[in-house]
Amino acid sequence: MRGMPVVIGERANSSQGTGHAVWDGSIVLAKFLERRGLTRGDAVLELGAGTGLVGICAAVLGAGRVVVSDLEYAMDNMSVNITRNAPLFPEGTTCEACVLDWTAPPVDCGAGFNVVVMADVVCAFFPSMARARARANSPGRARRAGQAAR
Repeated sequence: MRGMPVVIGERANSSQGTGHAVWDGSIVLAKFLERRGLTRGDAVLELGAGTGLVGICAAVLGAGRVVVSDLEYAMDNMSVNITRNAPLFPEGTTCEACVLDWTAPPVDCGAGFNVVVMADVVCAFFPSMARARARANSPGRARRAGQAAR
């Protein structure tokens, strides 16, 4: 990342989930952030971070505050990756891991993020997500997914 080697550990053949591997989309998104650039001091939330690659790269690129989030099983490896790469973070940059299970919100991973990123996110589609999306897209009342607006 900008000439600095970001080192990310993976856990092969994990039966816990997909978050122990670096996926191609994460690499592409990290390179996009490197080219696009972040404003120094940006507050970045990475959803479904897995190994934490994208968020860690955002921290290396100068984001002021980064929170990488995923399910509980990913926390140990993600925390190791954050610690391993912390010497590359500019002074004043923070990067932390937070458990965030979309099926059991709310969780306090902080607020005030002006950049939210996710790459190769795998999730089930839940009816509550459909209702939330419908409310967000409708100035009137919520409607079921697939139900036409009146």
